[in-house]
Amino acid sequence: MNRKVTNSMKLIVLVAILIGASTQAQERTSHVEGWEFAVAPYLWMAGMDGDVTVKGTKAAVDADFGDILDNLDTGAQGYFEARNGKWGVYGDFMYIKVANDAKVGAVSIDVESSTTMAEGGVLCRIFEGYGAQGSAVGTDIFIGGRYMNLDAELDFAAAPDVSSDRNWWDPIIGIAYSHDFSEDWLLKATADIGGFGIGSDLTWGLRLLGGYRLGKHANLWFGYRYLDIDYDEGNGANKFEYDVEMHGPILGASFHF
Repeated sequence: MNRKVTNSMKLIVLVAILIGASTQAQERTSHVEGWEFAVAPYLWMAGMDGDVTVKGTKAAVDADFGDILDNLDTGAQGYFEARNGKWGVYGDFMYIKVANDAKVGAVSIDVESSTTMAEGGVLCRIFEGYGAQGSAVGTDIFIGGRYMNLDAELDFAAAPDVSSDRNWWDPIIGIAYSHDFSEDWLLKATADIGGFGIGSDLTWGLRLLGGYRLGKHANLWFGYRYLDIDYDEGNGANKFEYDVEMHGPILGASFHF
């Protein structure tokens, strides 16, 4: 419980910072007319740290991105956004299948898992203005859902394998802040929280990205993302728990039209 409270406080502080940054800018009311679209393939080089319980058997997982990359079977990640005036919709998809080492007490085991994460929702621009030297500033709030599917298997050398397939969805709410510092350099920051006991007990995430504009229709992005998921169901031999932090750098590109 203490970790959940601490994590929630961190998120509240970041949201306050994003709101504060927006209020320091001069408001403007103009919007680009018509639909705008963005497609962004990316690579989230995330490590994993936490506990996975499958049919009552708990395994501590601690794998950095190098470990995951060594054992990566397949993966795909991408983001989509469509806007018209102050309103928009977005979608974010990730699939990754890995095998890595874990521990049950002092016993080393193999953990094979495939994770599918699909997120989507509605965006609403609540502020648009100018920062220092006329730089563009924008703040959005968003509401949506995040679907999770986890297929996990614990492979013991001298005992039967233990496997489980679970899926759930979490309602999420969040805030996004963008700042075009110049014609070339960009900043985006997002914070979200969800679950609320409907799916996960609690899930929250942070994303901080810097961008470089290659031209009118393309940007390069680099930054860092953190996602915490605390989900459990069942009891005893039927208990399933996924209490994991995923965090690591992001590299990607966005294409606008």
